[in-house]
Amino acid sequence: ALSGGAFLAHDDGPLLLSAPAALPASTTTYLGTAKTTVLTSTLFGGPMALSSAVATAVGVALGTTS
Repeated sequence: ALSGGAFLAHDDGPLLLSAPAALPASTTTYLGTAKTTVLTSTLFGGPMALSSAVATAVGVALGTTS
């Protein structure tokens, strides 16, 4: 989160945190609401920090993955 915070502060973006295995419902809701204004997303951390299920859930919430 520390390096991600610096990166996102430079790009003026939000930092959203997640448990390794599942994207929180509140984050899914936020992404679904914000998807029309989100141009890119970046996941920080390897598979021990964020599972492929989290990556897929982000894509689904943003409408970039089915």
